[in-house]
Parts: sequence; C-alpha cells; structure tokens
Amino acid sequence: MALEDFKFPTDNLSKTLLFLKEAGNLKSIIRQTFLKNEERFENSGEHSWHLILMAICLQKHANQNINIERVIKMLAVHDLGEVYYGDTFLYAVERSDASGEEKDALLTLIENTPEKLKTEITKLWVEFEASETPEAKYAQSLDRFQPFMEQLDNGGDSWKRHNITHKKALAKNKHISEGSKELWDLYQNLATQAEEKRYFHLEKEDS
Repeated sequence: MALEDFKFPTDNLSKTLLFLKEAGNLKSIIRQTFLKNEERFENSGEHSWHLILMAICLQKHANQNINIERVIKMLAVHDLGEVYYGDTFLYAVERSDASGEEKDALLTLIENTPEKLKTEITKLWVEFEASETPEAKYAQSLDRFQPFMEQLDNGGDSWKRHNITHKKALAKNKHISEGSKELWDLYQNLATQAEEKRYFHLEKEDS
C-alpha cells in the first residue's frame, strides 16, 4: 500500500500530505557537491536543510534587517522544482534556461495542492528567483555560500572536476554581497586561500 491508498478526514489534508510525500523526493536529487566524510554526493533535500540552518545562524550578517521566517520559507521551497527537473550545476552553460523550466516543474508539483498553499509556495519561489527583497537577497547569498563551504571541506572536488578557476568562481558568486557583504568579504578571503592550496582548476599560463 501507499499513502494515497489511505482515507483522510478532509480532501485538503489529503492533497497536502500527498504533496509533501512527492516533495520528499527532493532527497533523491543528487547535486555536484561531494560529501567527503560520507564519500557520496549531497542531495537537494540536505542542501535545503543546511541552508535553513545557516539562515538562522548567520542572520546577523545580513545587510539589512530581515524577516527570518520568510527567509526560511523561501529556502524550504526554492529547489522544489528539482523534484521533476533535477539539479542544474551552478556553472552549467544551460543554467540561464533553467529557471523557467524549474518553475514549470514546480507548478506541476503543486498543481493539486489547496489553492492557498499553492499561492504561497509560488509567491515564495518567485520572490527568491527575483532576488529583489532583502530576504531573497540574503537567501540567495546563502544558496551560493553553502556549496562553497563544502568545496573548502572536500579539497575543491567539483571545482577540479568541472575546471572551475578562482577567477570564474569569484565572478559567478559576487552577488553574495547583495545579501551579505560580510559573507562576500569572507568568501573572497577564503577563496584566495583555497587558490593557494590549489583547490581550484589552474588556468593555463600563456606560453
């Protein structure tokens, strides 16, 4: 038997629980971040949980006063489209097209949820993607900083596998400063140290 084979007191409760069951498949979406201590790759469910914990612990480092509850909600839903679309590597060429396809996947995922819940999740997802509010900017900065921390811990695994240079990493992640200047300053400091340790792919020297 499966969850959908059981009877629930209300239709809304049934729809919500079935959505939560499907959303749980985010734990099966594999990312490019290698977890050194477990010798496996991180999944998107773990990534989202880690971001939520970071949001709570690092909120004093946000550029502006933020509504932490809204940040947590955004981070909880920001990758839900990956349940059907999968994860797109940060440096992938096709990443510029990913947002629209992820939104379509998200809308498919929440299609049968109660209308109020569907509206809330959609608004949170759109706000995160637009990155215009203080909360969204802070959430976005964490979304870039968390994989960076993992790379520092695993010796720059995906940087090396995907030929990511120090210069490319800085250019791709500079908007961290829009959510937290302190975290961006720290990023640059740690990235310089990582380059010295040869964690990044080395650019070919001119001959």
